[in-house]
Amino acid sequence: MMMRWFLGGVLGGAVLLSSMAWAPGLASKERTGKSQACRSLIVGTFLTTQLDSNGVFATRSLFTFHDDGTLAAVLSRQTSGEAGTAFSSQLGSYSCSSRHSAVAIAVDFGFPPDQDIGRFDMTVAIDRNRNISGTIVLTLLTPLDSCDPFHPDDPFNPCTESQPFDFTFTGFPVPSKLN
Repeated sequence: MMMRWFLGGVLGGAVLLSSMAWAPGLASKERTGKSQACRSLIVGTFLTTQLDSNGVFATRSLFTFHDDGTLAAVLSRQTSGEAGTAFSSQLGSYSCSSRHSAVAIAVDFGFPPDQDIGRFDMTVAIDRNRNISGTIVLTLLTPLDSCDPFHPDDPFNPCTESQPFDFTFTGFPVPSKLN
């Protein structure tokens, strides 16, 4: 299976966003002090640079964190990842884990011939200037037609998992207007 670069859905996007209940604890409406502080920093769009596990440039991307706990992402190489692999944008959800950090999960869909599901597990740190940094673990899952990417060991909807691919990222908020 060919590796793809992170964060680029088109296919199944409406179903994914309407099914956020599959990710327990994520996309929660809970508003604790830490959650409010985190969300006041993380909500918005960030331009990021991603590096692979060897520290080599992988892609640029846009992460958009919505106030309702959902996440959307696109990347510069989603139609030409390694060996020309094409895949959709990522959609998912996030949850604040402290005043300055969050965890997220998102999925995308590989287009033929690599019909798979990419699952992205992310950690995000946010500083007081709203710069972000973190880690991404990408796992490719098959078969596309029956695999549950949120419960890959489910005996009724089992998945075959690839070796995980590790990335790091740094980013800054996209300004609402240029000065």
